[in-house]
Amino acid sequence: MTIDLNAVQDQKVQLSDGSRIRLGQLWEHQTLVLVFLRHYG
Repeated sequence: MTIDLNAVQDQKVQLSDGSRIRLGQLWEHQTLVLVFLRHYG
């Protein structure tokens, strides 16, 4: 699976403290491992 980072860098995500940040900010200064978890049930 290939992900176009330019297409997702401007998307906003919600952090665990409730604040929102642009996804691209997370990998500007360091490597980022992004994991998606989906809960069934």
